[in-house]
Amino acid sequence: MVRNTNIVIAAALVAVSPAAHAQDDTGSRIVTSADVTVSDGTTYRASTEYQAPDRAEYLQQFPDMTMRFAIDGEAVSVWRDGEALTRFPAGIGIWALGHQFHAQLTGFAEINGGIIAVTPYDGEGDCPCTEYRGRLSAEDMGIEGYGLVVSNQSGRAQRFFVHRRDQDPVSTTFDDWRIEADRELPYRVVIDDGEDVYDFRFSSIEFG
Repeated sequence: MVRNTNIVIAAALVAVSPAAHAQDDTGSRIVTSADVTVSDGTTYRASTEYQAPDRAEYLQQFPDMTMRFAIDGEAVSVWRDGEALTRFPAGIGIWALGHQFHAQLTGFAEINGGIIAVTPYDGEGDCPCTEYRGRLSAEDMGIEGYGLVVSNQSGRAQRFFVHRRDQDPVSTTFDDWRIEADRELPYRVVIDDGEDVYDFRFSSIEFG
């Protein structure tokens, strides 16, 4: 969750099949809305709009504050209650792309700067699985890279890991899969960062 610029990473990237990692559909506009409940009792509304890796926006609407993270070309901006912030981590744009959960379906490799490793994964979930590691990182925020775990049998994403420096990875699972715009997408994303659990319940996922 983000409240002002004190950032706890709660990012997820999803894909429904190994082929989706190389798929390039990122010209589509993707808009999502979700209600988020945190294990500490916090609630907020999360909204995203995605057009490309350099054209994306993430909005958090808390009861007492609104945070907006925008990527426009090479520029990244952060707004709190409509006021632009002048100080924020250099990697905040990469962090914001991590919240474009469903956009990752249509261009994981492009969004993450390519895939640098493909390794077997035999942990929890519908495994045996394969973990895909993206090139994208934000060292100033402790993000060493993203890992996407996909079932070799069903093709569904089983886990998403945010690999962190000197910490256990953030672990994300997916649930409530539905067909939307000819794609099978999760309408529930649950993120465990080792301290808090973030439960995203999506009410809208639109492609256009």
